[in-house]
Amino acid sequence: MIQNVKLYVILNGSGTYALLVKLWTRSGVYQAEVPLAEGTPEKLKRLRSLFSSIRPNFIGLNEEDWVSFDSFLSQLNSNKEIDPSMSMALSLACARAATQNELWKINGTKKWFPHIVGSVAQGTDWKEFLLIPHRETSVMDAFVSLREAFKVTGEELGKKGFLRGRTASGAWLTDLDDIETLYFIDQIARDWKMRLGINMRATSLWKNRTYNYNFERMAIRSSLSAHEHASLISAIMEQYKIWYMEDPFRSSDFLSHAYLSHKLEDTIISGCELYGAQISRIKRGAKSMSTKAVSVKPDDLSTISQLAEISELTKGKGLKLMLSRFDRETSDNWVADLSVAFGADMLKLGILGVGNVSKFNRLLEIWEDSPAPRMSLTGLKG
Repeated sequence: MIQNVKLYVILNGSGTYALLVKLWTRSGVYQAEVPLAEGTPEKLKRLRSLFSSIRPNFIGLNEEDWVSFDSFLSQLNSNKEIDPSMSMALSLACARAATQNELWKINGTKKWFPHIVGSVAQGTDWKEFLLIPHRETSVMDAFVSLREAFKVTGEELGKKGFLRGRTASGAWLTDLDDIETLYFIDQIARDWKMRLGINMRATSLWKNRTYNYNFERMAIRSSLSAHEHASLISAIMEQYKIWYMEDPFRSSDFLSHAYLSHKLEDTIISGCELYGAQISRIKRGAKSMSTKAVSVKPDDLSTISQLAEISELTKGKGLKLMLSRFDRETSDNWVADLSVAFGADMLKLGILGVGNVSKFNRLLEIWEDSPAPRMSLTGLKG
């Protein structure tokens, strides 16, 4: 039985705000941290006031029935009575209480672990460049390989005078344009025998019915029609043998995603902004065969049950599931538990930094506690 629950506003590693929920039961105290997308003084005041008004509803509930707990949160969400970040923190704290802090067991004991997708460098127009150590057979081996490849990338960028620093999530910042960065990271991927990926986030490029590029050195026109953009991406992906591509078109363009996914059979085309963790949109994408994978950011989730439903749907439709970190990250490691609990094929993380290492360490703990652990099967050639 839930005896007490409290909400705290805290700071995360980047100096932005996060919510910490603590939940007391007969068996102990359980907690969860979730970053806030917006942390203005006005919003923080509203959140505290909102929590005070709904807090009595949680006292006395059965923490072991996390599904009913989530249903209650979903009802509050549908009535716009609760902030999604607060809802997710409450959902996680309850689920941790239900599992005695073994959140990865919430959907049964698992043996499959996600392949780690490392964010290596930030793009200029494209969001990020990714490396996937798909040959590694354990979480530790994957982490070590990514760490070494990441360090070498930084060293080589520094030697050539291209390095500008690192992002808050740990990725390298360069003076290169996206094509130059792609060429550079491709060499690293080849040397380390890793797969190469790009998170394009093309919705941010879409304006006035064209895709607009801002970096002057890129050897392409600054404004491309949807057809020209598709041709560019297709050529790039075939030239560099890119294995994973996320959001190559704007979030409303299911047909262009489907065209590229059909044309490039050995590439995982994935949608994050395309789906926004919405069941109706994932069903639409599955019907039109728009992508081979669904990428889910915790920013788009309000309860664990929502992720459970997405996991069941993707498996039923033959789609792969990528679980990602937050854009604004905390040191809480629950995303590692959820990636195992709901059978994610891939888990996107930064590589170095306190927030990222805590998630790697949690995966290592789960690996040691899991019976006969194995890395997930990705299902594509290469």
